[in-house]
Amino acid sequence: MDEATFNKLLEKIRPRIKKQSIYKECISARDKLIITLRYLATGESYRSLMYNYRISESTISLFVPVVCKAIYDELEDEYLHKINPLPSRNTSVPHVIVADAAFSLSRSILKPYPFRGLTREQRILNYRLSRARWVVENTFGILANRANPEENIDRRSNFIYGLSRQNSNRTRSEVIQIRDEFKEYVNGCGSVPWQNDII
Repeated sequence: MDEATFNKLLEKIRPRIKKQSIYKECISARDKLIITLRYLATGESYRSLMYNYRISESTISLFVPVVCKAIYDELEDEYLHKINPLPSRNTSVPHVIVADAAFSLSRSILKPYPFRGLTREQRILNYRLSRARWVVENTFGILANRANPEENIDRRSNFIYGLSRQNSNRTRSEVIQIRDEFKEYVNGCGSVPWQNDII
């Protein structure tokens, strides 16, 4: 992240992370953001960050979630709700969560095609989704090993409950069109040379 982007983000979230006190703030909003970004980028433990920045582990564990929430809340509308076309494509698609076949297909869940009678293009999309899931699953594995399991149980169950209660007002044909648009993209301008060797 360059300095201009960092400063822009800091100005957006400063009111949310600055401690309101009549006393001088011990840890500046700038330092809180630096430590949080380091934590997110490297996956370092709070203990390691404690030694690097000379701020107690317990203090870091208190402000990192606050800063993460501030970043999410501030950037959510700007980045998560935009619907844009894929590169070199004309049809707009929403941001999606890559899921496996156990989930139901919805506007925000992209899952593979059923495994029988697939065309070559559908098999390629399934393969590319599988590769994307490997990355996501490995990332969550790393994060789960660093997180407090008791703290995350409620979040995980709320997330899964939220996914299972997806709004079903969207027509089936619309969500199939979204998946087909991703299929056309990975078989066209979004293709990679090695995908044809795998199928």
